[in-house]
Amino acid sequence: MTKKYSFLTFSVLSFLLGVLLISGCNKKTKKNPFGATGTPSSLMVVLPDSLDAQEVKDSIAAAFGKPVFVLPQKEPMQDLMYTPVGNFSSMFRSLRNILFVSIDPKMYTQPSVSIVRDHYATGQLLIHAKAESLTSFYRLLRVRGEQLSKYVYNEELKRWETVLEQTYSSPFARMVEEKFPGITVNVPEEMKYYHEGEDFAWASNMDTKRRLDFVVYSFPYRDENTFTLDYLIHKRDSVLAKNIVGQYDGSFVTTEKRVTPSFRGFTYKEAYRAEIRGLWAMVNDMMGGPFVMHALLDSAQQRVIVAEAMVYAPSAKKRNLMLYNEAALYTLRPTGSDFGSHAITDEENEK
Repeated sequence: MTKKYSFLTFSVLSFLLGVLLISGCNKKTKKNPFGATGTPSSLMVVLPDSLDAQEVKDSIAAAFGKPVFVLPQKEPMQDLMYTPVGNFSSMFRSLRNILFVSIDPKMYTQPSVSIVRDHYATGQLLIHAKAESLTSFYRLLRVRGEQLSKYVYNEELKRWETVLEQTYSSPFARMVEEKFPGITVNVPEEMKYYHEGEDFAWASNMDTKRRLDFVVYSFPYRDENTFTLDYLIHKRDSVLAKNIVGQYDGSFVTTEKRVTPSFRGFTYKEAYRAEIRGLWAMVNDMMGGPFVMHALLDSAQQRVIVAEAMVYAPSAKKRNLMLYNEAALYTLRPTGSDFGSHAITDEENEK
């Protein structure tokens, strides 16, 4: 039987997430099963020697340095570093994300982008932006810059998902499987504190400086209006107010209403999901931070399964913490399914 914990019961864990988020060498480790190095969300921009100018850098920053939505403080989608191609040595070639810019009127007649993986190192993403002129390159950034920035963000999610396939909290996975038959999830193994309620499961690392929380809950499917921003936020507030309370009387988690959450529907592994990004707050307390929710329909049992990743880091940057926790949302899948495809094998179907 699990114990019930309040939102601030435990002391700070010795878990050093910064170590997990930085791979400083080419060696593959438990937390870095790749050869690519560098910090998550970093992007090395390789420029032609003749274009190593501030104007060019500012244009690239306008595309790749836009703020992540939603975070309490502004943090760019990617942290940019620059080097002229003449200095693009082996020291830089193992970095995890590289934007290689080529401008040559003899080779190109129009702007284009190609994506290459594992070119210099395993687990590496290399984006090759090509154009016949600087003006054409600027046009390429305006048209496709935001899309490419999101591409890098999603690549980081996939990297963490790969880590979570091998290294995760198995006790919480078992709790979810028992609480919500037919569903499983892989959350970071640092989450060693658990609580369960009615149709509710919660895991946390209980770190007061860089805190990760992950919840799973369910409720009956009503109709197509269930998958709307207003309805899902209404359900969220009622479930979390009941299950996540603070250290003071009358304190509980809710959705911060001063910043309108974002909503999008998308298909992942052939299943529809609703995603909400926003800020959470603690009523009658000073705590708060970002959250990402995924809601999906379990049609077999006519229920909605919701998973949420939350971060609390009052004096630290939150983008990479959120990436790490958000990646666990994409591991939410049918019990016994293939990790990569979420498809049930023939053997499982026969059981």
